[in-house]
Amino acid sequence: MQYKINATIIKHWYQYGCERKLLYSADKIEKKTQIETVPDNYGDSSQHPGTIFEEEVVEILSQSNHVYKPKPNKQELTQIQWNHFVRNIDGHDTAYAWQPVVHGSSIANMLQLPPNVSLSKGFIDLVRREDKGDHFLLTIIDAKYSPISTHFHKVQVAYYARILALELEALNETKPFPKPVQINSIGEIWIPSEEDGVKWSEEVFNLQPYQNELDYFFQHEVKRLSQVQVRPEDQSHFHLYYKCEQCKYHPHCLKSIQKETPEDMDLSAIFGLTQYTKRKLKERGFHTVGDLSALESDHFEHETLWKLQGAGETFITRAKALVAKTPIFKEGTRTINMPATVDCPIILSVDRSANHGFLVSIGLHMRQLDGTIKEDQFTIPTKDAERAVLEECLDTIQTLLQDLHDWNSDKANKDELKTCQIFTYEASEIRNFKESIATYIDDPDFAEKYKLILRILTPEGLIPDPLYNQLQQSLVTTVRSTFEQLYAIPSTVTYDLARLSQALETTATFSGAYIPEEDFAHPFSSQLSMDQVENIIHEQADINAIKQDLQNRVHTTRRLIEWLMEQNSAATSPFLCLNNTPFVVQEDTHTMSIGGLDGLHSQTVLGTNLSIKGHMHALSKPLGQRIKSGSTWGHLKLMNEPELNEKKFLLYFETAQTEKCSLGRGAFNVFLHQNNEDILLNKRQHGLHKCDIIEVKGNAGNSTYLTVKISNAVYKRLKDELIVDSIWIIDAGITSINDYRTQDFLASLQ
Repeated sequence: MQYKINATIIKHWYQYGCERKLLYSADKIEKKTQIETVPDNYGDSSQHPGTIFEEEVVEILSQSNHVYKPKPNKQELTQIQWNHFVRNIDGHDTAYAWQPVVHGSSIANMLQLPPNVSLSKGFIDLVRREDKGDHFLLTIIDAKYSPISTHFHKVQVAYYARILALELEALNETKPFPKPVQINSIGEIWIPSEEDGVKWSEEVFNLQPYQNELDYFFQHEVKRLSQVQVRPEDQSHFHLYYKCEQCKYHPHCLKSIQKETPEDMDLSAIFGLTQYTKRKLKERGFHTVGDLSALESDHFEHETLWKLQGAGETFITRAKALVAKTPIFKEGTRTINMPATVDCPIILSVDRSANHGFLVSIGLHMRQLDGTIKEDQFTIPTKDAERAVLEECLDTIQTLLQDLHDWNSDKANKDELKTCQIFTYEASEIRNFKESIATYIDDPDFAEKYKLILRILTPEGLIPDPLYNQLQQSLVTTVRSTFEQLYAIPSTVTYDLARLSQALETTATFSGAYIPEEDFAHPFSSQLSMDQVENIIHEQADINAIKQDLQNRVHTTRRLIEWLMEQNSAATSPFLCLNNTPFVVQEDTHTMSIGGLDGLHSQTVLGTNLSIKGHMHALSKPLGQRIKSGSTWGHLKLMNEPELNEKKFLLYFETAQTEKCSLGRGAFNVFLHQNNEDILLNKRQHGLHKCDIIEVKGNAGNSTYLTVKISNAVYKRLKDELIVDSIWIIDAGITSINDYRTQDFLASLQ
């Protein structure tokens, strides 16, 4: 088969890493088969935002620079124009060439490409020529309609530089240049500027690291891929995930998971798999959901591939859920991501344009102090109205928080204290909200007015208030991640709001799934699509339809929260274990002014809090997972009555646990329990159940023996349960001695 590669195909390789996309594009397979594709959403490329941005950049450049442009109704510079530019026929010290062509085909031999691979022509956005006296310097510039310049953008610039350098060598041999022409080792990417009155900002970067990657791509990846056939038999590797939504071939790939029986679905249907993991599973003979669902949950327990060893059980359980067409609760799992009850929940749904840097939709639903529902807010702001809409939302939230503080601070209400929690479905939604807040924090009036919100929802770049970032005051829950921890859902590819909620409706206890209208339905996400965002920005959107969709998303999120709490309440062993304290405004500090020793102190406390959260998350995992990770002694059978020894009690345990455990003799701050979450997930209880491991030894069989010492105080707490043959567990408790010493030291300096 013959494959033609260009700069866009290479960019997509580094953007998606998809073998199938590269080969289909290089083969132009849609022109040779009946393969199903989706058309470019913009149809006329002149209406594409990227094209419009590039044209605006060139128009501004032309006002103060000599710019070579394609002739009318042409897409590229002619060879004559390019020769004039390179040889400085115009005589300007600095000039730009817009849309020069790199042909590629003439230098394929120089790259030692396989005989069935060639390079097709490509168009460079801009080339800047500068007269450096003894030589001309050409700089490759890519204009990207993107909030940031990415790795794959830089690879594309490096490709143009590499190909252009080779073509210039050939051009110079044909007719020598008046003086040497060099390609700048520094590339540039121009992206829309966030600064008012400035069209673009420039990022400069060294091309060499990216050209090294290209060398590997041409020498190794291209040679390997050139041997893969896509017609008539398709041998290409592919994997469906959320980024595939942007690919025109995704309708074809979706057919692999649109099967009559779940067992026949491609492995891509299993949420959480990566391209690499899927490839490794196929190498081991697993090709379908049915193949994986037939395995025992511990099949990958001794797998050498770390990803399969760590997440293999999760993948198997998700495959079983797909085959059973019903959610499967992960027995023994608990989460500290969400509380069991909330008096005043706040539910947010937020869409934000990354390219334009402002809110495009915001939905707010919340229960007030008296238990009534505050009138929902569903707003689609224009750029000029963004601040007013954001402040309206922040005012509503901050008023509730202040009401909660006043109520909980009143001693008359000590028996009816109220809690609060902020919920979003996706983690990206709370990030969108924070980024929108960050837009205005340089305004002192805004920062002062919403200083409480800034302490709780701290934008990136500021030091979060540690008082609102600890285990007992973790005020933000992402619903999706909570489901990911607790359940395997029969949802293909992704756990977005639509697919997860619709899958839950297969149970008799959930109703209220999010079923988007046709204009809002897309394969792997339930947030507004890029097309809808652009329509809002250009005032071409159906605002009422978007508000209705936003309302539907918020209400389904509310139902999912209620359903989780109902399931937790009915469970024999509750699994929602975030024990938030009633909300009060902590000591008055201002996030914007934290610095110096206060900043160091806050960073130290944050480090402690993150450590505690991480440890508690590890303890919330099922016992089997903790044992496999080597952090827990489990299934300890008590062999004797507690034996008094020098005012302490000795306990002798036997376990058949074969996994190695890091808790050996003298292990620090370990505690004894019977997998009770009230002890396991309460750090105050760890010290009250402290034990010391005196000895660990094995025998020729499969048993391990532990000698454990407990204090008289611990014995009194546990004596009713310490009976022969009772089963116990030893875990490591939470320890952060050095952090607290640092805090005390910093406090002493103030």
